[in-house]
Amino acid sequence: MIRKSIIFKLWISILTLMLIAIIFLGTFFGKFLEDVYNYFETSSLVTRASHIAEVIVFREDKQLATEIIWELSREINASVVIDTKWESIGTIVTGPRIEDIPENVKFSDEQIERVYNGEIVVQQGVIEGRTEILAAAVPLINKKREIFGIVSIYKPSQKITEFINQANMLIVYTGTIAFLLSILLAFYLTKRISDPLIQMNEIAQSMAEGRFNGNIEVKTDDEIGTLGRTMNALAIELDSTIQSLNKEKEQVNSILISMSDAVITIDKEKVIVLANPPATKLLKRWIPLYRLELNYNINRLPSELFNILTEAFDKQQISNQDVSIDGRTYAVATDPLYFQERFNGLVAVIRDITEEKQMDKLRKDFVANVSHELRTPLSMLQGYSEALLDDFADDPKIRRELVEVIFDESIRMKTLVNDLLDLAKLEARQIVLDKTTVDIKEMLENLMKRYRRLHTNKNFYIETKYDHVYLYIDIDRIQQVFINLIDNAVRHTDDDGEIEIKIVIEDTVKIELSDNGVGIPDEDVPFIFERFYKADKARTRSKSGTGLGLAISKNIIESHMGDISIKSKLGQGTTFIIELPKLGE
Repeated sequence: MIRKSIIFKLWISILTLMLIAIIFLGTFFGKFLEDVYNYFETSSLVTRASHIAEVIVFREDKQLATEIIWELSREINASVVIDTKWESIGTIVTGPRIEDIPENVKFSDEQIERVYNGEIVVQQGVIEGRTEILAAAVPLINKKREIFGIVSIYKPSQKITEFINQANMLIVYTGTIAFLLSILLAFYLTKRISDPLIQMNEIAQSMAEGRFNGNIEVKTDDEIGTLGRTMNALAIELDSTIQSLNKEKEQVNSILISMSDAVITIDKEKVIVLANPPATKLLKRWIPLYRLELNYNINRLPSELFNILTEAFDKQQISNQDVSIDGRTYAVATDPLYFQERFNGLVAVIRDITEEKQMDKLRKDFVANVSHELRTPLSMLQGYSEALLDDFADDPKIRRELVEVIFDESIRMKTLVNDLLDLAKLEARQIVLDKTTVDIKEMLENLMKRYRRLHTNKNFYIETKYDHVYLYIDIDRIQQVFINLIDNAVRHTDDDGEIEIKIVIEDTVKIELSDNGVGIPDEDVPFIFERFYKADKARTRSKSGTGLGLAISKNIIESHMGDISIKSKLGQGTTFIIELPKLGE
């Protein structure tokens, strides 16, 4: 892990460069010192040789000249060889002996010839593998500018080697110290560079994980400092952007969740990728064991809906259609989705409009029924009134009969209008209930006594194990409910028919009113409490009914925070079940 870090790589790179630089500079500097030292030594040796040549040429006293040359050679610890074409002074040995000097150091005939031609020749060699020898040869030029011989000097350079070695050791020591210092400097530099980078990496990882609260400590004004400030600004901007996006996402999710309509998003591969809770409920109904993460294709949907969605994919246009699925009606609105002007899928909004369709039908039936209910008495009122105006009935008895019919129809119209007004007020919660504590058993027994007197051909019963059953109700309104129900039971049972009321106290006070009449077909039961709803002919109401009694009864019971339901079987009878809160609830 350490080898892969930028600190290690940068540190090794700097140390490698420093080591190469130190080796290169040490080698170059050592060679340079050796060359400089040799240059100065060689120049000094040539100068000494030239000085000796001058002594030989310009000193006429040979004895004195010899002494001077001896002193000069001793000063530099060198051996001097003087040779001329005419005579030879000989060899002055104060340094290495001539016979010890190897042949590769002694001047060759070619080199001697070059010296006689006026050149200065210098060369270097080694004695016994240890001691270096510097040799220089200069020409002897007389006053007439003629070369008449050569002066050769051989000087041991042991001190040169020692100096070079000392210089090399100094370079090694200096290089080692510089390398150790460079290690510390490289570590400091890499640490100074890598710490902000490591911090930036940690902040970047936090940002990748969705945390934007990190802050990079900027200590420099260089490129790294600028990058740190840029990342801090980026984190702030991203945090703000992400928060805005999350807020918008939450708003969209809240809207989708709160929508009562089902919303389904489908990608361009025709796979369901998003569904709000109402849509999920529908999809679970249509697709067994549905789960959104399984990415179902739309071909798993009912064929009616699949055909609409397939058509929307083909046309890629907004569409609105109604479709019937499993006996319910749905309005399906589709809208194509685009990303960068390319078709990217479809969003479908599915709304269950079954109740709306039924209510629309009921509204139309209501208008038709009201019109029918009013048209009949109005026609009769008009006809009998015209008969009276035309003096069609001269007999007072007949005239009375006509007036009675007109009166009965006007009463029926008034009852119908009153029932409509009562129903409208009940539905609008505009009627204030006059509640009081009532013994419902006593009230029902009184009603049954009244009906026994009026309908001697029917059998009325009341069954309960309680002596008293008290409720907090509006007695007139509740009595109106039971009168409507008992009237219906009386009308739809034959002679010797049985009408029974049973009172049971459980979580609520349950009152069941049953008859053994003709019953109601199953398909009509869900709509029996609708206004003017007509079942089959077996349940057609008589002239005295307005068709609003059950609707009014349902609203009265609901205004008492109760519930009314029905059980019926064709040919076996009907049971109305009323549940009211117990006293104190």
